[in-house]
Amino acid sequence: MWRRQHIEDPPMLELDVPWRWAAETLCELRRMAHLVLVTQRQPGAELNRQIDRFGFAPAIEDVLAGREHGGETDKSARVVASRWAGADRAVMVGDTEVDVVSGHALGIPVVWTRTGIRSERSIRPFCPDAAIDDIRQLAAWMRSQGWS
Repeated sequence: MWRRQHIEDPPMLELDVPWRWAAETLCELRRMAHLVLVTQRQPGAELNRQIDRFGFAPAIEDVLAGREHGGETDKSARVVASRWAGADRAVMVGDTEVDVVSGHALGIPVVWTRTGIRSERSIRPFCPDAAIDDIRQLAAWMRSQGWS
């Protein structure tokens, strides 16, 4: 019987390759702020292996992972329930409507990155505070907001 492969199946995850500049950029951002990965992915060994394989582990301070009731939901609930609730100078960076809505629900600025899976037309109605071509532009945006 044919089974549709899901993007999060381990064989599919092995095909993921980060941008060559991603780990270095995340380390630069980590020097400016706490980096917390908030993802719909299921927590566990596969996610941790992928973070390690990509070289992201030194930059990411915490991972808040999982889906509420098996579907995509507002990620803000996961942040509010974590030790990061009320953190100074927080920003939500994401590529989906869920990310934008979650940042607004937390009352923090939202930066949409165009490297994701959604078009500008689909994101525009959710009103992100800023848009960047990729995360390499995030440090400059943070500095423009008074972060050092």
